[in-house]
Amino acid sequence: MKRKMYLKSLAVFLSACLFLSSCSCCSLSDFAGRSDYYQFAFKEDGCIYAAYDAAGKIGGKCSIVTHVKEISASGEEKLVAEIPTPAVCYGEGRFWYSLCGTLFSCTLEGDDLRVELKGEKKRRLTPIGIKKGRLLLYGFYPKLDEAKENAPYSAAYIVFDKETGKETFLCEPSVQVRYNDSQSGQQWNGEEFFCLFGRENQQPCRIGPEGCSVVFEQGFIIGLAEDGTAYWGNKEGDQLEICMQKEGEEPECFAFTFPQYVRQTYLTDDGQVMLAAFSNGLWSLYRFTPKTGEMAVIFANRYQGYEYFFFDKENYYGLSPSEPGFVQGPLEPLYYLT
Repeated sequence: MKRKMYLKSLAVFLSACLFLSSCSCCSLSDFAGRSDYYQFAFKEDGCIYAAYDAAGKIGGKCSIVTHVKEISASGEEKLVAEIPTPAVCYGEGRFWYSLCGTLFSCTLEGDDLRVELKGEKKRRLTPIGIKKGRLLLYGFYPKLDEAKENAPYSAAYIVFDKETGKETFLCEPSVQVRYNDSQSGQQWNGEEFFCLFGRENQQPCRIGPEGCSVVFEQGFIIGLAEDGTAYWGNKEGDQLEICMQKEGEEPECFAFTFPQYVRQTYLTDDGQVMLAAFSNGLWSLYRFTPKTGEMAVIFANRYQGYEYFFFDKENYYGLSPSEPGFVQGPLEPLYYLT
C-alpha cells in the first residue's frame, strides 16, 4: 500500500515553531560536523522506513530536521515525512517528537496529530523510546542557579504514560545525568533504563523506580531486555567480553578473541546481541546468543559498511547513506568464534 505522510495543521499548535519548508540553500553542510545520519529504521507492513538527519527551514531559519523515507525492495526511495526536529522516535504505531518544549505524536500515515504534553519554557525534551505504553523522555533543564554565571545545567529521565498523561521522574534533575546517544531506545524496557551514568567516571547503571544502581565498573552499553536482563560489553586490546545480569543476580560474562573494533551493538527482540565490527577497511557482523554463550559470524570482511542495522528473527537489514536502498541477508552463521 502506498503511503503518503504530510504533517498537517502543525501551525494550529505552534505556528511560530512549526513552520517547516525545504530549501535548496539550506543543507547539513551549514552545521559543523553534521552529515547524513540514520537515527533509526524499521519494517512495517512489508515496507522499510528510515529516519535520518536533514536540513530544513523552521520559521525562516535553517535547522536540523528529520526526514523519513520509504525504501522499496528494488531500492527506490520516497520521502514520506518531514518532521521539524531531530528529537524524534517511533514506536507503537506512532512518531513521537518534541518541539518548543511540547511533545507531539502522529501515526505513520500522518493522521491523528496530537499534542501529548504541553510545553514548559524551562526544559527541553528528547523522546528516547516507548515500551508498554510508556514513553521515556530525556529532560534537559536550564541552570540550577540562574544567579551564578557558571552554574551547571541539569537533566533527568522522565516516564510519560500515554494513556493517563502522567509524568514520573526516574531520577531527579542532576548534572550527573547524561544523554546516551547510541541506540537508546533498546536500553528502555518500559520499567527501567540502562545507561552510562555520571560525568567523569561513567558506569553502566540501571535507573528505575527504585533509584540508580551500578551494575559494573566499566564497559559499553548494549541493551536491556523486557525481562530486565541488562547486557553490556568490555573491550581491551584483542579481548572482547560480553556480560549480562538479571535483576538481583551476579553478572555472567563470556570472553572472545576479537581483534576488530566494535562499531555498533544491537539487542534484538528475541534476546540476541548483534555486533557490527570494523578493521582495516573491512566490516563484519556477529551474533552472540546468551543462552548458549556462542558468538556466530554472520558475514565477514566486507568492504561495504552500513551505518544502521535492524533485525527480525530470520534476517538482518543494513542501510548506508552513501548507497541507495538496503541490504538484506539471513542470520545464518558462517562459523563460530571460540
